[in-house]
Amino acid sequence: MTPIMPLQAVSQYLSNLRDRNLKFTMDPDENYQPFSRGFYVRRCDEGLFVDEVTSETRLQVGDKVLTINGQTPERIASTLPNPLLASDIPECEQWTGYLKLANHMIVEHADGIQEDIVFQKYPLDLPKEPQFEKRENTVILKFSKFESCEDTEKFLQAHQRDIEQCKRLIIDLRKNIGGSEEGYLPLLGYIVKNDGFLKNIYGDRTIWTNYSETNCQRSIDNLQPYLESEDAAVKEYVQSAITYYEQMRSVG
Repeated sequence: MTPIMPLQAVSQYLSNLRDRNLKFTMDPDENYQPFSRGFYVRRCDEGLFVDEVTSETRLQVGDKVLTINGQTPERIASTLPNPLLASDIPECEQWTGYLKLANHMIVEHADGIQEDIVFQKYPLDLPKEPQFEKRENTVILKFSKFESCEDTEKFLQAHQRDIEQCKRLIIDLRKNIGGSEEGYLPLLGYIVKNDGFLKNIYGDRTIWTNYSETNCQRSIDNLQPYLESEDAAVKEYVQSAITYYEQMRSVG
């Protein structure tokens, strides 16, 4: 067994949950280095297309993917033994992980020429800053990662006039990797019709916790180092959390 096999197995298991914010990672070492393919693709009714290029200079946005490892994208999507693509909706499919398992693909460029692209490994692509785009009466906001609530508010304020005057607003989160939950709160006003309470927007978000002896001890062990913090508020919070887990030991 190679180090990458557990990474692939657990990642495929997590894809069944269809939550892109759940990730399993390994620390880089001599046997494994995280990488990207240097481009991203998106599928629609017309096929699978390159929709972003970061490092792979042989490709351009708009190139059509004809086959991956000899199979058409449509056949891959219909025959995968598990929801590795994380969605039944073509445009929401996540092909990044599958491309990391493949060796090559045949693409058709804009001039009609076909090329066999043997995949290379490139450094990981870091999340981009929020992006603003305006097309006539449409405004597009792209968030690749949510930082703090204040950061999102600052970005929205910079484009407030265009956002308020547009006839159509698109908030593109298709490549968002998560981040701070508070980071998306300023966007809620644009996606709900009326004022209301967060609990009504979120719905049932009940989380069940098994307070076993082992789980509580692990939580305490994770918190212990923060007792050395110089921030009094942090130390107070950590101590209260540790006390809580000590009280909940073996409750179930």
